[in-house]
Amino acid sequence: MALRLVARPAISFLAAVALTLAALTAPVVVMGATPNWEMSVAARPDRVSPAATIEFEVSITNHGPSNVAQLYLASETWSGATFKDTSIPGCNPAVAQGCSLGALSAGATVTVLVRYEAPEADGAFTVIFEANTTGATPSDGGSSHGDALVGVGTATVVDDPDFTGGLSEEDLLTFATNLEVGGGNRLGTAVHAPAVGIPVTVEDGPGIQANCAAAPRPCLGEGSELHVAEGATFPGGFTATIRIDSSLLPSGVNHKNIGLIHELDDGSTEILDRCETAKKSSEPESIPCFSVKKLKGNDLEITVFLVQNGRIQGW
Repeated sequence: MALRLVARPAISFLAAVALTLAALTAPVVVMGATPNWEMSVAARPDRVSPAATIEFEVSITNHGPSNVAQLYLASETWSGATFKDTSIPGCNPAVAQGCSLGALSAGATVTVLVRYEAPEADGAFTVIFEANTTGATPSDGGSSHGDALVGVGTATVVDDPDFTGGLSEEDLLTFATNLEVGGGNRLGTAVHAPAVGIPVTVEDGPGIQANCAAAPRPCLGEGSELHVAEGATFPGGFTATIRIDSSLLPSGVNHKNIGLIHELDDGSTEILDRCETAKKSSEPESIPCFSVKKLKGNDLEITVFLVQNGRIQGW
């Protein structure tokens, strides 16, 4: 069998150099990928009293497929809110590279609680949060790499004697509206937080109306709206104290026969019973329930034991 030789054209040295230079000088396309992150921001509570403590819960999830080698949290406030602290020691997102969250693997979530002192003036205020890999703050223009995610937290300051609210702290476990009843203030309400670090709001006055269809007598005309923690139910229970101007009670209602209606957050209504206590005990045997005592001037003080948020109405 004869062998057939095929000659290939040789590439000169100069041609090879030219090809190499062409490869080096060709435009290089770099595709910038938007990070597959997700951020949620929730205010706790979303309405606060002037200068009260409010907390934003910031959660960042990396949906992958890539890991994040270094993640920072940055923030910027509007309308005069003042940064206090976070749940991560040494973390201050208001300062460039001041809140390092470290690496975030694909599929992982990191949550930071960021606390502020609310502004003095009533009205809405906003905190902008940014997750990025440079530590730049939003006021610095954000991440220079383009790998940033922005979340916005908004809350409202309510400057009204019929409202109080904020995050419970070591020296602030009672949230009270105007407790000096009489004249134009029909009732005053205080909610006693069962633990620190939970949001509490209480509101009373003419704006709080309840469903009084179940009442055997006319309603008082004003009520109290109570909220402790995030959900409708607080399993450990909490107490509220309501003072009522007795001169404004419906005819025939006094400390002996007053009743309470509790309208739950889901819209259902229940009539509360008087508390029963075991011998030599001041704690109720079961809750929800309430107790009543007369104050100086015949005004009434009602203590309510609850496990669910909602509105309290007297009759």
